[in-house]
Amino acid sequence: MLTNPKFCFNLVNSIMETNEWLKLEINNPVINLTQDNIISILNSLRKEVSNETIEELRRNFNDHVSAKTTTAALYGIQVAIAAYEIINNPNQYSEYFLEKIIKKRKNK
Repeated sequence: MLTNPKFCFNLVNSIMETNEWLKLEINNPVINLTQDNIISILNSLRKEVSNETIEELRRNFNDHVSAKTTTAALYGIQVAIAAYEIINNPNQYSEYFLEKIIKKRKNK
């Protein structure tokens, strides 16, 4: 790994603690609907399983969502870095893309 994991952790957390990120989450209808559905399902299970089990499910689900969100943010950073590289070195990447296109054409 080229970058310190603690640095990456702090960077991603900083991104996800901005007002912009919070607005995106709060105003996302899919997030809102699925969150309401999950809460409803967990509440309906309270009649059949212990509160401890419900809370364990909730914690594990939240950890799962957090891990996926962090992965998405890290991927977004990688995409931004790649776009930055292409913008700063367009000739190098144009040549590479052209070579790939020509090679693909020859293989047909």
